[in-house]
Amino acid sequence: MLTEKQIKAMKPGEKEYTISDGRSARGEGVLMIRVRPNGTKEFYFQRRVNGKKIKTKLGTWPTIGLTVARDQCRVEKEILVSAGTFQDLLDGYITKLEGENAASAGDVKWSFRHYVLEPFPDLVQRSVSLIGPADIRDIISKMIAAGITTYCNRLRSQLHAAFQVGLEQEFNPRSYNKTDLKYGLQSNPVASVPVQADWEAPVIEHCPRLSWPHYGNC
Repeated sequence: MLTEKQIKAMKPGEKEYTISDGRSARGEGVLMIRVRPNGTKEFYFQRRVNGKKIKTKLGTWPTIGLTVARDQCRVEKEILVSAGTFQDLLDGYITKLEGENAASAGDVKWSFRHYVLEPFPDLVQRSVSLIGPADIRDIISKMIAAGITTYCNRLRSQLHAAFQVGLEQEFNPRSYNKTDLKYGLQSNPVASVPVQADWEAPVIEHCPRLSWPHYGNC
């Protein structure tokens, strides 16, 4: 078992390395601390889902201490992890739109690829039941940092709709047993991320990516 003294004494190397906080029962997951070359020390909860290692960042030492990290691990262990990934959820929503011949299908597909799948390749491989409001916030924050205003609200709306479809699949008794893919969702994480209301001005712009005018920038 790690101690605060041991963590303080950890020195950065040329490459990052991780150290485990002891052993845990098979399948329960374990607390890890990652030491980066710049000296940053990060706590992660790691478990295996369908043979893949899934890491959830808990925080940075000493902003959170070892005791708090262990407490957060206990909370993470209680979360039921499903096989369905974040990418599975997004792909499923696009398939639904395409099956309905929805006019927005192409725009949503481009949006997910451009703002979620490509910038966050590790995140989209995580079990979708582990995606929280902070992950959605980080996706939209990256857009805002790049100067994208109105369209960040469009992406929020698209993500919210995708999670709603996933929730309906989970809790509709008639459809639940019709698919082997389970998401394990309990709520919609996008709901906690506010719309940027001051960027909702109805100014019509032409997007070169689309064949029709739409609201906001691309």
